[in-house]
Amino acid sequence: MQLRDVDLKIGGNPLTHTFAVDLTVCDQVEDRVGRAKVQRVTSETGAQALLARTKRTADRASDTTVFVGNGTRWRCTKSPLHDAGDAGPGQVASTWAPQVPVQSTDSSLREAQRGALLSIFAHWTRSVAPATVVLPTGTGKTETLLAVIATSAPRCTLVIVPTDALRAQFHEKASKWGKLVDIGVLAPTSSYPLVGMLRRGLKNVADLNRLLKGVNILVTTMPILAKMPEAQLAKVVDHCDLIAVDEAHHLGARTWKKVLTSFEGKRILQFTATPFRNDGRHIGGEIIYSYPLARCRDQEYFCQIHFRPVVEHLRARSDAAICKAAVGQLRSDLKAGLQHALMARCSSRARASKVLPLYEKECPDLSPVLLHSGLRQELKEAARARLLGGQSKVIVCVDMLGEGFDFPPLKIAAVHDAHKSLPVTLQFVGRFTRAGSVPLGDATVVANLADESVQTEISRLYSQDADWDQLIEGSYESSVGHEREFQDFVRGFVFDGIRGFSLRSVHPKFSAFVYQAGPKVDFEGLKSRYNDGVVSRLAINTISRVAVVVERERRAVEWGRIKELENENFHCTALFHDEGQNLLFVFTSRKDLPDNFVKIVSPGGLRIADKRVHRVLHGINRLLLTNVGLKKRLVGPIRYRQFMGLDVGQGLKERVAENAYIAMLFGAGYEAGDKASVGASQKGKVWSRAAGSLLEWTHWCRHVGSKIVDESVELEEILQSALFPEVVAEIPEGRTVVVADWADYVFEQVFDRTVVVREGSTVDLEDCGLQVDASTRSSVDFSVLHGGHRTAYRLTLTDEETEGYRVACTSEDDLLVRVRKQEASGVEFFSKNPPYLWLDDTSVLVEGCLLVRAQSAKSKAIYDIAQVRSRSWANTNIKVESQGETRIADSIQRAMIVEESSKGPLLLFDDDGAGEVADIVAIYDEADELLVRLIHCKYSKEESPGLRVLDIYELCGQAQKSVKWGESVERLLQHIRRRETRRLTAGSPSRFDKGGLGDLPKVRALARQKRTRFEVVLVQPGISRKKLVSGSDRANQTLRLFGATAAYLAETFEMRMQVVVSP
Repeated sequence: MQLRDVDLKIGGNPLTHTFAVDLTVCDQVEDRVGRAKVQRVTSETGAQALLARTKRTADRASDTTVFVGNGTRWRCTKSPLHDAGDAGPGQVASTWAPQVPVQSTDSSLREAQRGALLSIFAHWTRSVAPATVVLPTGTGKTETLLAVIATSAPRCTLVIVPTDALRAQFHEKASKWGKLVDIGVLAPTSSYPLVGMLRRGLKNVADLNRLLKGVNILVTTMPILAKMPEAQLAKVVDHCDLIAVDEAHHLGARTWKKVLTSFEGKRILQFTATPFRNDGRHIGGEIIYSYPLARCRDQEYFCQIHFRPVVEHLRARSDAAICKAAVGQLRSDLKAGLQHALMARCSSRARASKVLPLYEKECPDLSPVLLHSGLRQELKEAARARLLGGQSKVIVCVDMLGEGFDFPPLKIAAVHDAHKSLPVTLQFVGRFTRAGSVPLGDATVVANLADESVQTEISRLYSQDADWDQLIEGSYESSVGHEREFQDFVRGFVFDGIRGFSLRSVHPKFSAFVYQAGPKVDFEGLKSRYNDGVVSRLAINTISRVAVVVERERRAVEWGRIKELENENFHCTALFHDEGQNLLFVFTSRKDLPDNFVKIVSPGGLRIADKRVHRVLHGINRLLLTNVGLKKRLVGPIRYRQFMGLDVGQGLKERVAENAYIAMLFGAGYEAGDKASVGASQKGKVWSRAAGSLLEWTHWCRHVGSKIVDESVELEEILQSALFPEVVAEIPEGRTVVVADWADYVFEQVFDRTVVVREGSTVDLEDCGLQVDASTRSSVDFSVLHGGHRTAYRLTLTDEETEGYRVACTSEDDLLVRVRKQEASGVEFFSKNPPYLWLDDTSVLVEGCLLVRAQSAKSKAIYDIAQVRSRSWANTNIKVESQGETRIADSIQRAMIVEESSKGPLLLFDDDGAGEVADIVAIYDEADELLVRLIHCKYSKEESPGLRVLDIYELCGQAQKSVKWGESVERLLQHIRRRETRRLTAGSPSRFDKGGLGDLPKVRALARQKRTRFEVVLVQPGISRKKLVSGSDRANQTLRLFGATAAYLAETFEMRMQVVVSP
């Protein structure tokens, strides 16, 4: 039974002081006051009080502290703190006696706590800037903060927590010093602090003053402070010497930042287990201490984590499978004498209401209870009480037992709905790793491996063979390391005598004017002009060689001549000196050239205003120009013309030759196996579509700068290799349309949200295929393959249409295409999104009538015969391509699957059919990379091998179509999952020949840990290698076709290509 000698409410906000934590263990002596029997009690702190049965007896007593009660409930009627007023907190604090120095190892402070305390006090010797302390879940953040308070004894400490539950929990712990006395940090005679809990707004400043001046510690939530009137918030700011924020990773939210700005100049401590947010925002505050997770394991702060996966692809059965596995684990632990409890995590109240009956049915004897924020307060408290008291062993929860919840027996997590971000996942898992005062056994996490709602970033935590200890440690340390690097960069900036601004929030677009720096670059010269602290502010990082200027600009409104009205705007200019290349990069949000800045910083610096700036386009494979600016060399009424769109390249070389030169170029393509965009103008400006932090901008500047100074790069060579789409009314003579594919917009934006409907039957677009049926120079016949049916269309090139083409359905009935909730006929759909039509030389017809010609010299090269492998096709019918669901033994596909299987793949998947990526997808875990092999098979039109070009047209076209999958392993894995799930749901055999759906998370994990390399294999037993090396015209034509395909694969996502034929 706890005794409180202060227990009152001010405007509904509790203010308490603990006299004794537990009356039953206090020393008690029977005595009398007059004739009345009383008890004199001595608390664990040495304080003395009188326990009386009646108020009359209490009033007659001369004791300074008196309680009146009936033995089960006591109320304090007299206490020195009642009359102390504003002096009360000081009197209490004067008794605090830290008896063991924090740097000593004699106390029971944990290593993590001791390190944090030393770092905090060291930080305060040099700075009052906000500081962040990173302590993994379970290492004792609360006791660390209480030790800071007890040791430094501030006038008042304001503790800010994210939730109501944490507010009540911290209030309870702080009111009895947590474990500080038990572990020997505080002397037993140290009085407990006066603790207030601000849980609602106060109507007047007088009540707020009374609350503030009556406490040592005030705990509240950010929403309460955010809604507080400015006058009241100013009182809080003025009175509190120390501001402590628990679970500080919430600080990225605007509300938190806005309130904390009010406390500028105060000592601010931010405690968190995860100093990073999934939305990319930084929490601020220098990370002064971070305790490694590896040490947590060494020091046994954490128990070991085991992962128990289930694999269930139908959502209707997923919850039941998770429930059964989790309850089975709980029963096993209980049988082993481990008093564990289970939490079933759901994402919403509706989901929790559906999951609870599963547990009530599976384990009624374990008394499952429900807990979420929508329940009445008494129901929530009852559910928590049953869990904490051991009456219930299962709780179905919606994030109600989250951050800060301390219940070590909670050891089994049933993840019905996975969190979507790494920080939240790490926090969640930490709830189950806490070690107790007695051995509790290991923790177990149960999740469905087939759940695709998990983002790629945390998918490796949910893999079949996941070592959770190592994976969580790696994710944690990597994220902390990234945050430290960014903090070091930001901390390097210095504001000279002015109020600063947040450099964390500066996110420039990746653009810059580029200058050849002069003999000296000195940012100090900017101080005399751009550092008055009112109109302009300057920050300089001399280590990273970066300066940032923010200027205020006021201009008259553009829509009238009204002197009283002005527009106010702020401009940012960032300068970065790349010393290695002696280049000066200047980003500016102004429309003016930044030459004035460069004259100050680097006298003699020259803007690179010539064709060297266009070198930034070097290294962009399959460069497709979408924006071109030309200037005339001679004076005239029109000196500058700009061309935009996919057809800007048409006639460009001719225009350049006609007394015009290139002033600006912008295009997109592929670089280092990824999509890239870049532009340059002869004003000396370079830019990209990307944006990022100030640090990331400097990395981008270095990259483009290395191209600009490369004297071996010639603009003419860049233009020669660029792709120039041109409007055509005919397909080039001698070229053949070999394959049709979905337009980029369809594949990238709506592919997995589109279905086709025919006669009431619905088929996902992913399971539909496009096939070229025939072509002339002016038209292409193609078909949509869907659910065993075919609907035919014709695309005709014609000047009679504004678009330059028309699409018509040549089948009796057109399709209905449903994109999200919008419906259109097949003709309407393809008129808006005409298919990409690939030609045999890797040129492609896009947007209906724009021909993108293959320009690379490599696309015209003969394929290296050494890359053509022959193999025996004994026992294989080379006229049978697919193995089908029955796995036809003598098919070409089956022969290749058997061959690949012998190489030890992680996954071997039969993707044959409409909508395929390839006939076979094989994935290998190599020593230093993840290899994804896409195998395309084609049957021979004749019984014996020969040299028939028609046997390889479609094969090469399929290879070109599959390139788009090289952009994302995740998208490929999602495709595999959906294809397999649909196959199994239909009751058909699995598409996997090696591995299964349960292995997909492991592949995701490997894709994050290793470089992924794609390889394409073309298989055509109808081609004879012997005839291919004969040197005949037909052989060379075939090798050129292979060469063009190989060049395209290499120039986009750096895919390698192999060819397998007959001897």
